[in-house]
Amino acid sequence: MKKNYIKVKNGLCIITIAKNSKEKLINTIRSIDKQIVAPDLHLVICRNISVSAIASFKKKNRLFIINKDRSLYHAMNIGLEHNCYSHVLFLNSEDIFSTPLEIYKLKKYIILNKSIVSRTILKFKNTYFFLRNKQMRSKNYLSHTSFVGHIQDGKKVIKYDEKFEIIADGMWMKNILKNRNKIDNRQNITVHSLGGISTKPNIFLLKKFNKKTPVIKVLLKIIIKFFISESMYYKLIYFYKYKIKNICN
Repeated sequence: MKKNYIKVKNGLCIITIAKNSKEKLINTIRSIDKQIVAPDLHLVICRNISVSAIASFKKKNRLFIINKDRSLYHAMNIGLEHNCYSHVLFLNSEDIFSTPLEIYKLKKYIILNKSIVSRTILKFKNTYFFLRNKQMRSKNYLSHTSFVGHIQDGKKVIKYDEKFEIIADGMWMKNILKNRNKIDNRQNITVHSLGGISTKPNIFLLKKFNKKTPVIKVLLKIIIKFFISESMYYKLIYFYKYKIKNICN
C-alpha cells in the first residue's frame, strides 16, 4: 500500500529523474557531489540505465530506484513516497547547481520551515538566460528546478497529478504553496538545459493536452520553431523575461 502520510526530519532531499542517458545523469550527480554541504538524501529514480554504469556513484545518502516508474511524473511521485525530509528539490537529469555553495546557502532557509522560490539559469549550448528582476518579483514566477518545497510533518503527501503530463510540475508547486509560506530567494541556484518537453513542444504532444493546458500558446510556439533555428527560437521566446549572454566554456 502506498504511503499517504509521512513523518519527516528537518533536512533536504534532492530527487533526480533520469531515463536512457547515463551521461546526463552522471553530470547531475557530479554537480551534487561537488557541493561543500551534501544533501541529507539523494534519490535517483532512473530507467534504462544499467546498475554497473552508476555503481561507482553509490553513497550512504544516495538511493537508486531502477526501472520502477512508468512515466516522468510517476517517477517524481515515487521519489516523494521515499522522501523522509522536510524539504524537496527536484534536480533532474542534466540539471546542475550553479556553484558548489548552493546547498550550504539553502540550509539557512530550510530551518525556517518554509518553501524556497529561487532562480534558474536557462542554458542552450553556449547561450545562457538570466531571469530579469521584474520577473522574479512576479507572483506567478515558479521554476521547478529551483523550487525547494516544504513538506510539513504529519500532512498528506502532495503528489503530482499524472493526468496532466505537461503542466503537472506547475500545479504541484502551486498546491505546495496554497497553505504554506514561502521565501523568495533571489539567487540563481541551478542551471537547466533547454530542450525538454516544456521548453521544446512538438506536434506529437498535443494529444496529451487538455482544457487546463494553454494549447493555443503551445501551437504558436510550434509554428515559430518550424521557421527558425532552435537557438533563435529560445532567444525570441525569452527575450523580454531574461537577459541573454553567450558564454564560452
